[in-house]
Amino acid sequence: MFHMLSCFNLQEGVSAGALDEALKVFAAVMQEKQLLVSVSPIGHRDSDTEMDTDEERAHEYFYIMSFEDKKQCDDAYDFIDNPTKEALAAHMTVVSKIQDNIHICWEDIQARP
Repeated sequence: MFHMLSCFNLQEGVSAGALDEALKVFAAVMQEKQLLVSVSPIGHRDSDTEMDTDEERAHEYFYIMSFEDKKQCDDAYDFIDNPTKEALAAHMTVVSKIQDNIHICWEDIQARP
């Protein structure tokens, strides 16, 4: 599997629940086009632990999108670059609710049974 971690802050006045609803709609559009396997629930960072060692970023929220492989992820990116009206609306609804977003991608080294 290939994954993309999205770290971000919410726009002022936007709730995590509102973003979650928008993310579900966007994920459904991408899954219908076979460009996404799954999206995780939105997580809220808890940096008040010794285990959180990232002092460079202060992002409060995150989610993970999972793809079959890097090609599917790249195809999803290409689709977002030239989307259908439905996909554009769904993507822009998500984007309008977040700020300071960064993305980190990785591929699983070995599948677990």
